[in-house]
Amino acid sequence: MLTFLFALAAIWTLFWLIMLLLDWGDRTPFTDAKMLCATCAGAIKTNSSKAGSSAGNGSASKPVTGVAANHATSPAKRTALGGSVSAEEEQAEARVKAAREQAKAEAAKQANESARKNAVKKPVADKHDQANVKPIFVAPKEKDDLKVIKGIGVVMERTLNELGITTFKQLAGFKQAEVKMVIDALDESNSGFGDRINRDEWIDQAKVLVKKAS
Repeated sequence: MLTFLFALAAIWTLFWLIMLLLDWGDRTPFTDAKMLCATCAGAIKTNSSKAGSSAGNGSASKPVTGVAANHATSPAKRTALGGSVSAEEEQAEARVKAAREQAKAEAAKQANESARKNAVKKPVADKHDQANVKPIFVAPKEKDDLKVIKGIGVVMERTLNELGITTFKQLAGFKQAEVKMVIDALDESNSGFGDRINRDEWIDQAKVLVKKAS
């Protein structure tokens, strides 16, 4: 019986000894405040405060990166700075550039059209404007529409009027001498149509018109 009690006491003592050793092994001198001296505890607190302030300064001076930096600059600038650019952002920037180019092209086109409309058109000089026409006949007061005769247009009628020919009756009464004078005058006026008085038979047409008028 005594042997049993001694064995039980020994087991009980061994159990608590093991538990005490296990509990002591989990403790560290830096986690148990009661086992630290005042000087060591103060040094640890000082080092901890310096580390915290250093971390605060580093975070304050650290440049903006990540999403904030990507949204702060355009895709082209981020690409130049080595940042990441998504495909959607590239497409959006391309559309903006295309719209700007189209707006510039439309503005230039409108400016060109406006300049063309406002431009002063120079009158086209015809042969009659360059001609040196001098009157060779005394023009009567009457005036017929010489354009009725085939081969006489607006310019030719004006030239004939300046030569002093204004009526069908004048042309109908021309002889060979007057016809030659008209041919020479038209050739000198640079019109180049001196022979048309014979080719288009102006004299015969004028005679017919005079008979109709009478």
